[in-house]
Amino acid sequence: MKWLERPRTAAWFVLAVSALHALYNLFLPLYPDEAYYWLWSRHLALSYYDHPPMVAYLMRLFSLGGDNLLLVRLATVVCMGVAAWFVYRLAGEMFGPRVAALALVLCLLLPGTNAGYSLVTPDSPLIMFWAVALYYCWRALSGGRGRDYLLAGLAWGALLLSKYTAVLFLGFLLLFLLLRRPRLLLRKE
Repeated sequence: MKWLERPRTAAWFVLAVSALHALYNLFLPLYPDEAYYWLWSRHLALSYYDHPPMVAYLMRLFSLGGDNLLLVRLATVVCMGVAAWFVYRLAGEMFGPRVAALALVLCLLLPGTNAGYSLVTPDSPLIMFWAVALYYCWRALSGGRGRDYLLAGLAWGALLLSKYTAVLFLGFLLLFLLLRRPRLLLRKE
């Protein structure tokens, strides 16, 4: 697995796995929930009865080229690929390239990740933005620049637009700050 320790190789690996999942998705039927979210993407709103709008926004974005099954499910494939990439980057910055490679492989082997690659649900953008927000929060809290704080905030905002359980991210972040780094709460960022 040493070959995955190089970021460029890891990026190609994530792209290859994502492409295989996109091809696999062509052989799966469209499930009722996916059709429901696709219908949302045809009538965009700020929120819907049972979920925030991010899944509809992403489906609309990726199906601008047409309404075929590949494009409809491309949103979830991209979400899971981006999430895996940010897991790799976070593990690399925290623990080094060897752990990053292991984290990437484990992330891509998880049954939940594989299901996320195949079904369009609000969980796919939730997982993606959770990974992005976690990465930029780590960077910001580890002596990052103002840009890292801004990107963490934007990712958390997108996280809230993905699923309502995203409020737990802020709750755990505040708990971490209170218990481990209370002085950071006094900073302007």
